[in-house]
Amino acid sequence: MYGEANQFEDMLRLVTIYHPTHLIPSYQHVAELLKEDENYKGAEIYYIKAGQYKTALNMYLETNLYEDAVRISKAYGTTDSYKVVIYKWAISLGAELGYKLLYRHELLDDCLLYYCDHHLFDYALALGKEMGPDKVTGVLYQQARFAEEQGDLEFAIECYLAADDSTGATHLYLKHQMFDKAIRMAEENCPTELDIIYVTYGRYLFDMESYSKFESVLLRADKADMIIQSYQDKGMWKDAFRICEDYSPNMMNDLQEAYDTSEAELNPGSNLKDSTRLINKAQEYEKFGQNDKAIDCYVKLNKNNMKDQKLLGVYWKRAAELAMKFLSEQEAHQILGVICPNLTTIGHYNEAAFICFEAGLTKQGLEFLLSGGLYEEATRVALDMGEETQEYVKTRRTNALKESGSVEELTTVNLEAALEVLKENEDWEKLLETAKANPDLFSIYIGKYAVSAMSDKDPLKALKIYHTNGVPTTHSHLSIFQGLVLAYFSEPMLDLYENNVILRDTLFRYITVLSGNTEVNMEQLADLDHLLFIVHLYTNRSIFRTVPGFEFICTKISISLLRYGDILPVERSFFDAGISCKDIRWNDLALIFLNHYLDVFDAVEEGKPNTNDLDSSTLKHTDIPLFCTLLSHHLVSQEEHEEAKDWVLSASMDRNIAEDVRHDSHAEYEPSLSRGGTVYHACIISGYPVINNAVQFEGDRYANKDDWNKFMMTIKAGGHQELVEIQKFLGAWCITNLNYNI
Repeated sequence: MYGEANQFEDMLRLVTIYHPTHLIPSYQHVAELLKEDENYKGAEIYYIKAGQYKTALNMYLETNLYEDAVRISKAYGTTDSYKVVIYKWAISLGAELGYKLLYRHELLDDCLLYYCDHHLFDYALALGKEMGPDKVTGVLYQQARFAEEQGDLEFAIECYLAADDSTGATHLYLKHQMFDKAIRMAEENCPTELDIIYVTYGRYLFDMESYSKFESVLLRADKADMIIQSYQDKGMWKDAFRICEDYSPNMMNDLQEAYDTSEAELNPGSNLKDSTRLINKAQEYEKFGQNDKAIDCYVKLNKNNMKDQKLLGVYWKRAAELAMKFLSEQEAHQILGVICPNLTTIGHYNEAAFICFEAGLTKQGLEFLLSGGLYEEATRVALDMGEETQEYVKTRRTNALKESGSVEELTTVNLEAALEVLKENEDWEKLLETAKANPDLFSIYIGKYAVSAMSDKDPLKALKIYHTNGVPTTHSHLSIFQGLVLAYFSEPMLDLYENNVILRDTLFRYITVLSGNTEVNMEQLADLDHLLFIVHLYTNRSIFRTVPGFEFICTKISISLLRYGDILPVERSFFDAGISCKDIRWNDLALIFLNHYLDVFDAVEEGKPNTNDLDSSTLKHTDIPLFCTLLSHHLVSQEEHEEAKDWVLSASMDRNIAEDVRHDSHAEYEPSLSRGGTVYHACIISGYPVINNAVQFEGDRYANKDDWNKFMMTIKAGGHQELVEIQKFLGAWCITNLNYNI
């Protein structure tokens, strides 16, 4: 009663006396009522009594009553909570007035930190412009750090640049190992930072064992000493000496001393002076003509007593030179039998080979070239050694390239082997692209690729292989195409216009190519053309189904396709023909075809291999094959099957439907091509026999005038691009211009 009369104090007095546990909810309820009446001060009182200071605060914030929000925040909030209210108030005023508000409340020093912490950077920047350039810079730094945390490095860079801090942008690139960008940034804006970038980049490359780039980067910074020290620390003395000799020769003595110390520590039992002693003795023996002893000294040098392998190779080659010059052929060959294999242990395959060639050891030299992977040199040498050796070198090179996976190089050496590697890797696209250089190999491998797709039960993929890469020019693919078409027909889900067009056009291209091949006989071409006609009818039907007024032509096509039961799956063919007849109310034919379909379905279910045992009496006087092979699986879904079954049951009880084929005026089966001993042509539009009113084209093609006229008039009416595409195909197939008037 008091509540309805807005006598809230009286109401609350009674609640306090009789329902004290409901007092807080009552305060809250009264506050909400007053808030609805826009009595915000009154609402505030009861919110506070209910202990809901924050609700009152939010009420004032929602209604933009910021002064009241500040007041109660100071009265009831924490020490600094009112500042947050003023920060929000400032945002509502915009930068200029917000600045004045914050200045009045002496909050300018803290406000930017708040806005940045809450990622309100746009307002912080606008406010910073009112406060001074240094404040804008501070905000940009905060924004850059936030962008980096979010992974937006490019925006973080923009922030650094906006703050006129290219050094910060450079270091950000550096931090995230974006070295090339860091270098460009430093070169354009802060070149003094280049040294630290090069050094950091160099250390990174060294850790990644990218030594060539490591050297290049640090040499740009004139840091040869750092390169030498890095190689020295890792025990890469050969590289350290190389850099020292080329870029910092003044460090050579120190480096040599460090090397000797290191070797002594690593090999305390070895005598590093042995190699020097052997070299000195060998040179002394040479002076006195004691070449056999000089050779012995040089041969005793090895990787254990001489670390400089480059110099070691020089002395071994000197031993070979002395042996060939001063020893007998037999003795020289014995020495070379030691020296040449030794040279290969330090990577000097080429030198070992040509020492053998000079000594007349051609086969051994060739083996050294092959072992070192020097196939170009080996190939040149083999040219003078006969075809057998050339083939041996080619085989070795082929095997090596196959093991290393170097397919690109292998194509220049042994194209067929390269193609086999790509085939093993199932990289068919690259294989076919590579094989196009050799038409014979292309024909072989595109066939293998298509057969592979067929093995995977994917005739559409096999078809697209030919469609995309081009048909071969040989007749060896006849059986593949025949198998492909049959497999395609066994997948009713593929019976779509776009798929049928690909099949039709690809098959037509292959027939066109084979027409100029003298190795192909006319019977083979006729078989392919027969398949093409069936595919053409499939294509027509798949688009005619979408064109209003073409229902009867679609039905004619489905009925015509029944005569190709030796090629097409009979289960699907009879189902399609029956359903199509049913849809246009040719119920007599529909009942015959669907009844026969049900028999075929049951035969498939029972695992029968063919239709020999089926009752085909109703089809006896037609050109529909009575004995056809059956697939081992159904091509009609269970839902479609039940639909056909229910209709047949219903139609069988309808006295107005007679289970009889349609006959023409001469009592012949209307769709039959064979009549009274005469075989008529099939219409290129509907598949029905062309008897009277024929339209004749080149290539021995015919059309029923009524069907043809309907086709052409629909094209002229416009709106059916697919019909135009069929017209273009017919023009190519019939070798004529079909754009004439009816």
